[in-house]
Amino acid sequence: ALIAAAVPEFACLADALAADPDGRLFDAVDIMVPSFLVDGVDMHERVTLEALAARRHVLLEKPVTVTPEAAERVAAFHATTAPSRVLAVAENAQFWPEVLAARACLERGDIGELLSVHAKFWESATGEWAGDYAEGSWRCDPGKLPAASFTYRAAAPKSRFWGN
Repeated sequence: ALIAAAVPEFACLADALAADPDGRLFDAVDIMVPSFLVDGVDMHERVTLEALAARRHVLLEKPVTVTPEAAERVAAFHATTAPSRVLAVAENAQFWPEVLAARACLERGDIGELLSVHAKFWESATGEWAGDYAEGSWRCDPGKLPAASFTYRAAAPKSRFWGN
């Protein structure tokens, strides 16, 4: 309780950045707002650019952005505005037992060279995130998420999972 009382609270990132322009209070931001469009603006893109412009490290929860073009803008802004800051995507799939087992098979040479990965993950209809995928939810609204949700189904080069 003593620690919580000493930690300031802010209504939004802009207020926190204004109160800490030199980054002495915090030097990193975890972007956890929903990734969808508000008045045509990608929320993940907007908040990420705001944090990078203030020279903060950014952990960006997935999905990164709602369109590939927005993701390219984020990457370009990072490279030109805050290249010394870390921009990372919160992804934990590379630590799942089934992914580690597949990697071990590759490293032992049990299967041929991996060129890409296609994964589909399933969650219970009553699971923790089930409401996010219900009809009418933001993940199923093409006006808010035009690229649809790519959290649970994706195809990617192997670097997406193993970073090489």
